[in-house]
Amino acid sequence: MYQIARNVHLKHYQENKFLISDFHEPEHIEQDNKSALEETEFETRKSTLHEALRQLSPEQREIIELSRFQGLKYKEISDITGNTVTAIKVKVHRAMHKLRELYFELA
Repeated sequence: MYQIARNVHLKHYQENKFLISDFHEPEHIEQDNKSALEETEFETRKSTLHEALRQLSPEQREIIELSRFQGLKYKEISDITGNTVTAIKVKVHRAMHKLRELYFELA
């Protein structure tokens, strides 16, 4: 099922790579009694993170999405992508390192 969704996703973005994305984050972040300053700071960090994510390669974004946001185990990601578990571990490590670099460059 993940492989089908992945293929459809990749095909869509390959066909429409020059169009502006209308993607919205599916998760809703609740903010409980935050001050205006904290809320502004949070939004700034969030937008910086999203910008850093956009600067990653599609493969790196996919690996981070599956491992960190979807919570899949390396074995599951391995089955989806066709890579070995060891290769997935390396790719996740490199993608997170690159994301960290980009985030701090933008911050």
